[in-house]
Amino acid sequence: MLVTEARAQSMMGFPSSGIPTFLQPPGSQPGGGSGVSPSILNQGVPLSSFQQYPGVSPFEHTFEQHFNSDGLWFKRLLGPLSGRTKMYFNLDYVRTKTRGLTGMVGNPSAATFAQLEIEPGGTGRFPEALSLNHFGTANTNIIPSLVNNGIMVSGGMRNPTGWGVAWDFTWNGKSQAKYDARAGYEATRPISTVDALLLEAADGEGMLTTSFNSFDERQLAIQQILTVSPITDGLATTFPFFGDAEDILDRVLWNLHGIPLDNNVADEPGGAAQRFDLDFIMTHRIETFDTGAYFTSNPIYESELVTVRPLVGGRFVRVDESFHFFGMDSGLDYEANIADGVDDDDDWIVDNVDENGTATFEQGNPSVQSLSVSFIDSIVQSSMAGPELGFEYTFGDNEGIQVTGSTRVGAFANQERITLIGDNIVDTLSFIPNPNPDPNNPNDPTDILDDGFDTTRVNGALTANSFTDAKTSTHISPVFRQTLTAEIPIFSRVPVLKDIWQLQGAKFRAGFTYLWIGEVADPQQSINYVSNPRQQNLFPHLQIRRSSFFQNQFNIGINWEY
Repeated sequence: MLVTEARAQSMMGFPSSGIPTFLQPPGSQPGGGSGVSPSILNQGVPLSSFQQYPGVSPFEHTFEQHFNSDGLWFKRLLGPLSGRTKMYFNLDYVRTKTRGLTGMVGNPSAATFAQLEIEPGGTGRFPEALSLNHFGTANTNIIPSLVNNGIMVSGGMRNPTGWGVAWDFTWNGKSQAKYDARAGYEATRPISTVDALLLEAADGEGMLTTSFNSFDERQLAIQQILTVSPITDGLATTFPFFGDAEDILDRVLWNLHGIPLDNNVADEPGGAAQRFDLDFIMTHRIETFDTGAYFTSNPIYESELVTVRPLVGGRFVRVDESFHFFGMDSGLDYEANIADGVDDDDDWIVDNVDENGTATFEQGNPSVQSLSVSFIDSIVQSSMAGPELGFEYTFGDNEGIQVTGSTRVGAFANQERITLIGDNIVDTLSFIPNPNPDPNNPNDPTDILDDGFDTTRVNGALTANSFTDAKTSTHISPVFRQTLTAEIPIFSRVPVLKDIWQLQGAKFRAGFTYLWIGEVADPQQSINYVSNPRQQNLFPHLQIRRSSFFQNQFNIGINWEY
């Protein structure tokens, strides 16, 4: 659109009919006659716009603009009776899908559990480990996609001449997605282990009812077997109805996942691997919000149905994203069955540890308690702010269905803070003779972990294998934002809704927003999985890695215009 002329109406004098009667000096005649010169009316007389004959006619235009669009000339006239500046307000429900985490949990340069031949004390364990997928690695892309529910409020004003200002605030909500390896395996069992025992006791001909129906065998294994010291006493325990300790462990232990670790030992180029047979849970959490304001100038292109305006503004975005891991391992040495979803030994229990006989368990973790509990919490807080440039475009008529969109790019200053805390991320099955036993302490262990310290957590306290790290950085992140929203005057056409006064003149809104931000820290891939606490004081730590962050946001709501 080419604007060639714009002018405003100037103040006028009195109408041609003469000076108003009430302003004529005493003794003068209507329409003329002798009297005081009209020049004296300038002394103390109100301005013409405050008199009954105003200086600006309501029937004359106060703003005139000529412009060319598509080769045709148009004239825009605005006067006192023309449309005023329009204010609008929007309230929307927002549903947002956010990027998922990627990358393997563990050190990609280290060997997996299945690739390592572990031989503590000269006795090989897990003989099938080199040929079958024992305790394979886990990739974070198996965590379900995150979907957030939030709210968006926005508003602004449109000037009759074409320019406007707008603002918005969006809280996308807080949500989490979880991958629970144990829960996935247990779902393959059609009945619980307790129900299977009841069926076996009834020779498969009916279900017995006992006080054990709601009992959790897993808690029995954790509380009364794996935390008993020494573990040989726990393994020798027999329980009514459930059988001996090995029977219980045979039913509750699973071939879950492992974490490859770089232990920085020169003669062990494959590193180490940590196994988990009780729990392996990964959680992805996120909370985001953003707010911004922008100015749109007069249209650079305008036709009957399409209007394009340049825009400039600023935006603040906050992303709180975290990765959490929780794992438990029995610390026992045994031959693990490969889960195949088949009840090979016809005991009503799918995929026990040993499907072809009775499982045999021996001590593996030499710590005070065989059970080890591990966790990782990696939290990223990204605060981003910067300018936005782009275009806003409108399709349709404001009185009917109207579609409004915008395309924006920006460069934001990104201040990141990432914190890491965890415990017992270490090989818990490789041990060596205690090089410095205490002859005066009969409870001093004869064996210790090769790479780590005792994994026993006393009263919930962290062990000597615990670690923490934190980093802060500021850098530039490129930003792209695309919006598209349709406004439909539908409420006035619905019998029930048209009688609600809050919806009178309102419009239904539906749209989407795509937000892409480059160079945002990844909470999982920023973990360097190295571990050798006892020998080298080496713990998992932060090594910040960044990737693209994006959100797909769908919104529905109501628009009010004033």
